[in-house]
Amino acid sequence: MGRSLEPEQQLALVLRDVLGLSNAEAATHAGVSQSVLRHRLSDARKHMQRSFDGLCAIVAKQGVCYQCSGLRDTFPAAQRGPSVPGLGTEDDDAEQRYRHRLNVVSEADLDGGSTARLHEMLFRVIDAHETG
Repeated sequence: MGRSLEPEQQLALVLRDVLGLSNAEAATHAGVSQSVLRHRLSDARKHMQRSFDGLCAIVAKQGVCYQCSGLRDTFPAAQRGPSVPGLGTEDDDAEQRYRHRLNVVSEADLDGGSTARLHEMLFRVIDAHETG
């Protein structure tokens, strides 16, 4: 979903929400003023909330989330791995659902977790596509 953002919005979102930099640090790294960074970050967050809302069970708790629960449930029980905890409830507002989703992303162990091989392959494919 984040890749659907404009590159400047992606950068603001990653620097602030994923890496946890302050506004000042993120603005310096992005080469923009803090007010420009805050504007880009606000737009990025709103886009992500609209994109996620109603899309999958992780965020909206409606239907099947093919990224997580639906896909996970297609595998035999011994191969499913753990369910994803701490995703909030249907009573949460869009901002809270976004924060829950962000926590899952931020806490993911891409290098050593159970999906490390999948992420390695995904990053390799994306890199090949982008450098193409």
